[in-house]
Amino acid sequence: MRDKNAATMGVILVGLGAIFLLGNWLNINIWGLLWPVALIALGLIILSRPRLAGADTRSDVLLLGDLHRYGDWQVTNSETWIGIGDVDLDLTHAVIPAGETTFSVRGLIGDVEVIVPQTVGLAVDASGLVGTVKEQGREHTFLLNRYHYETDDYAAAERRVRVESGFLIGDVKVRRV
Repeated sequence: MRDKNAATMGVILVGLGAIFLLGNWLNINIWGLLWPVALIALGLIILSRPRLAGADTRSDVLLLGDLHRYGDWQVTNSETWIGIGDVDLDLTHAVIPAGETTFSVRGLIGDVEVIVPQTVGLAVDASGLVGTVKEQGREHTFLLNRYHYETDDYAAAERRVRVESGFLIGDVKVRRV
Protein backbone atom coordinates (compact mmCIF):
# COMPACT_ATOMS: atom_id res chain seq x y z
CA MET A 1 0.00 0.00 0.00
CA ARG A 2 2.90 2.36 0.70
CA ASP A 3 4.21 2.20 -2.87
CA LYS A 4 0.69 2.70 -4.27
CA ASN A 5 0.20 5.90 -2.22
CA ALA A 6 3.60 7.27 -3.19
CA ALA A 7 3.01 6.44 -6.86
CA THR A 8 -0.44 8.05 -6.82
CA MET A 9 0.88 11.23 -5.19
CA GLY A 10 3.78 11.32 -7.66
CA VAL A 11 1.48 10.97 -10.66
CA ILE A 12 -0.80 13.72 -9.33
CA LEU A 13 2.11 16.13 -8.77
CA VAL A 14 3.68 15.40 -12.18
CA GLY A 15 0.28 15.79 -13.87
CA LEU A 16 -0.45 19.10 -12.15
CA GLY A 17 3.04 20.38 -12.94
CA ALA A 18 2.65 19.45 -16.60
CA ILE A 19 -0.78 21.11 -16.79
CA PHE A 20 0.50 24.36 -15.26
CA LEU A 21 3.60 24.35 -17.45
CA LEU A 22 1.47 23.83 -20.56
CA GLY A 23 -0.83 26.62 -19.40
CA ASN A 24 2.12 29.01 -19.10
CA TRP A 25 3.45 28.08 -22.55
CA LEU A 26 0.06 28.43 -24.23
CA ASN A 27 -0.97 31.46 -22.14
CA ILE A 28 -4.12 29.72 -20.86
CA ASN A 29 -5.72 30.41 -17.48
CA ILE A 30 -5.46 26.90 -16.02
CA TRP A 31 -7.13 27.89 -12.72
CA GLY A 32 -10.16 29.03 -14.67
CA LEU A 33 -10.46 25.54 -16.15
CA LEU A 34 -9.19 23.47 -13.23
CA TRP A 35 -11.64 24.66 -10.55
CA PRO A 36 -14.82 23.75 -12.47
CA VAL A 37 -13.35 20.35 -13.38
CA ALA A 38 -12.37 19.75 -9.74
CA LEU A 39 -15.86 20.68 -8.54
CA ILE A 40 -17.48 18.35 -11.10
CA ALA A 41 -15.14 15.51 -10.06
CA LEU A 42 -15.92 16.11 -6.38
CA GLY A 43 -19.65 16.03 -7.11
CA LEU A 44 -19.30 12.75 -9.01
CA ILE A 45 -17.35 11.22 -6.12
CA ILE A 46 -20.00 12.31 -3.63
CA LEU A 47 -22.79 10.87 -5.76
CA SER A 48 -21.13 7.55 -6.59
CA ARG A 49 -19.21 6.76 -3.38
CA PRO A 50 -22.03 5.18 -1.32
CA ARG A 51 -22.77 2.70 -4.11
CA LEU A 52 -19.10 1.81 -4.57
CA ALA A 53 -18.39 1.31 -0.87
CA GLY A 54 -20.64 -1.75 -0.53
CA ALA A 55 -23.80 -2.64 1.34
CA ASP A 56 -22.05 -3.48 4.62
CA THR A 57 -20.15 -0.16 4.76
CA ARG A 58 -21.62 3.06 6.10
CA SER A 59 -20.69 6.02 3.91
CA ASP A 60 -20.66 9.66 5.08
CA VAL A 61 -19.72 12.72 3.03
CA LEU A 62 -19.18 16.11 4.68
CA LEU A 63 -17.85 19.15 2.85
CA LEU A 64 -17.29 21.12 6.06
CA GLY A 65 -17.90 19.91 9.59
CA ASP A 66 -17.11 17.30 12.17
CA LEU A 67 -18.27 13.74 12.74
CA HIS A 68 -18.57 12.53 16.34
CA ARG A 69 -19.48 9.01 17.41
CA TYR A 70 -19.60 8.30 21.14
CA GLY A 71 -21.74 6.65 23.82
CA ASP A 72 -23.60 3.43 23.05
CA TRP A 73 -23.42 2.80 19.32
CA GLN A 74 -23.03 -0.16 16.97
CA VAL A 75 -19.62 -0.22 15.29
CA THR A 76 -19.70 -1.10 11.58
CA ASN A 77 -17.35 -0.67 8.65
CA SER A 78 -17.48 2.96 7.55
CA GLU A 79 -16.05 5.28 4.97
CA THR A 80 -16.05 9.03 5.61
CA TRP A 81 -15.10 11.75 3.13
CA ILE A 82 -14.49 15.19 4.61
CA GLY A 83 -13.43 18.39 2.89
CA ILE A 84 -12.33 20.14 6.07
CA GLY A 85 -13.20 18.74 9.49
CA ASP A 86 -12.51 16.30 12.28
CA VAL A 87 -13.64 12.76 13.06
CA ASP A 88 -13.89 11.63 16.70
CA LEU A 89 -14.55 7.94 17.40
CA ASP A 90 -15.02 6.98 21.05
CA LEU A 91 -15.26 3.19 21.23
CA THR A 92 -15.23 2.87 25.03
CA HIS A 93 -19.00 2.18 25.27
CA ALA A 94 -19.58 1.04 21.69
CA VAL A 95 -20.70 -2.43 20.66
CA ILE A 96 -17.76 -3.78 18.65
CA PRO A 97 -18.38 -6.98 16.68
CA ALA A 98 -15.90 -9.88 16.62
CA GLY A 99 -13.41 -9.75 13.77
CA GLU A 100 -12.00 -6.71 12.02
CA THR A 101 -13.90 -3.44 11.57
CA THR A 102 -12.47 -0.74 9.30
CA PHE A 103 -12.93 3.03 9.57
CA SER A 104 -11.72 4.77 6.43
CA VAL A 105 -11.43 8.57 6.66
CA ARG A 106 -10.35 10.64 3.66
CA GLY A 107 -10.25 14.38 3.11
CA LEU A 108 -8.35 17.58 2.49
CA ILE A 109 -7.63 18.95 5.97
CA GLY A 110 -8.63 17.26 9.20
CA ASP A 111 -7.90 15.27 12.30
CA VAL A 112 -8.99 11.84 13.46
CA GLU A 113 -9.18 11.00 17.17
CA VAL A 114 -9.84 7.43 18.26
CA ILE A 115 -10.40 6.23 21.83
CA VAL A 116 -10.15 2.44 22.05
CA PRO A 117 -10.49 0.04 25.01
CA GLN A 118 -7.37 -1.98 25.93
CA THR A 119 -9.18 -5.22 25.05
CA VAL A 120 -9.55 -4.24 21.38
CA GLY A 121 -6.71 -4.67 18.87
CA LEU A 122 -5.92 -1.50 16.94
CA ALA A 123 -4.16 -0.79 13.64
CA VAL A 124 -3.68 2.68 12.14
CA ASP A 125 -2.65 3.43 8.56
CA ALA A 126 -2.17 7.15 7.96
CA SER A 127 -1.01 8.72 4.72
CA GLY A 128 -0.93 12.11 3.07
CA LEU A 129 1.04 15.14 2.11
CA VAL A 130 1.80 16.14 5.71
CA GLY A 131 0.61 14.44 8.88
CA THR A 132 1.25 13.37 12.44
CA VAL A 133 0.24 10.25 14.34
CA LYS A 134 0.18 10.45 18.13
CA GLU A 135 -0.04 7.09 19.93
CA GLN A 136 1.09 5.75 23.30
CA GLY A 137 2.80 9.04 24.18
CA ARG A 138 4.83 9.08 20.95
CA GLU A 139 4.52 11.38 17.99
CA HIS A 140 5.40 10.42 14.40
CA THR A 141 5.41 12.99 11.60
CA PHE A 142 5.31 11.97 7.96
CA LEU A 143 5.71 13.88 4.70
CA LEU A 144 4.47 12.42 1.38
CA ASN A 145 4.49 9.07 3.06
CA ARG A 146 2.53 6.52 5.04
CA TYR A 147 2.71 5.59 8.71
CA HIS A 148 1.55 2.25 10.12
CA TYR A 149 0.92 1.49 13.79
CA GLU A 150 -0.40 -1.75 15.24
CA THR A 151 -0.87 -2.88 18.84
CA ASP A 152 1.10 -5.95 19.86
CA ASP A 153 -2.08 -7.98 20.32
CA TYR A 154 -3.71 -6.96 17.04
CA ALA A 155 -3.46 -10.27 15.17
CA ALA A 156 -4.67 -12.33 18.15
CA ALA A 157 -7.42 -9.97 19.40
CA GLU A 158 -11.01 -11.14 19.12
CA ARG A 159 -12.16 -7.62 18.24
CA ARG A 160 -9.98 -5.53 15.95
CA VAL A 161 -10.37 -1.97 14.68
CA ARG A 162 -8.43 -0.64 11.69
CA VAL A 163 -8.34 3.12 11.08
CA GLU A 164 -7.26 4.23 7.60
CA SER A 165 -6.65 7.97 7.37
CA GLY A 166 -5.78 9.86 4.19
CA PHE A 167 -5.62 13.65 4.27
CA LEU A 168 -3.57 16.19 2.39
CA ILE A 169 -2.89 17.69 5.82
CA GLY A 170 -4.06 15.73 8.82
CA ASP A 171 -3.33 14.25 12.23
CA VAL A 172 -4.36 11.02 13.92
CA LYS A 173 -4.52 10.79 17.71
CA VAL A 174 -4.95 7.40 19.38
CA ARG A 175 -5.81 6.86 23.04
CA ARG A 176 -6.12 3.45 24.71
CA VAL A 177 -8.22 3.33 27.90
